Amino acid sequence: MKNSKLTEKNFQKHLKNNILILKGPVDKIITSSKIYYNKTGNAGMTKAGTGDVLAGLCVGFLAQHLSLLQSAINAAYFNGLAGDILLKKKKGFTYLASDLVEEIGRIQKLLY
Repeated sequence: MKNSKLTEKNFQKHLKNNILILKGPVDKIITSSKIYYNKTGNAGMTKAGTGDVLAGLCVGFLAQHLSLLQSAINAAYFNGLAGDILLKKKKGFTYLASDLVEEIGRIQKLLY
């Protein structure tokens, strides 16, 4: 990708069977053929460790035999959902990545 503009479309050309999650105001889940968007999450998730939580969620969903794509979509959604819940609970961006993990545990108990 030398001298080319860094865009989602450029990433797509090189992904093959891989999936890329780009965190941002709207997360992008990029495959070789399609881009999915996740609107959960907020600016408080720019703190160190939230991407690690996201990666852990991806692996956790993969361990449950979900596809790469579904694991990435679920991980981005639940990571952002936990951040949105914490934003309301803490009344601001005062939460940590470890708070995300605890909140995801609470969400999981509600779902299962």
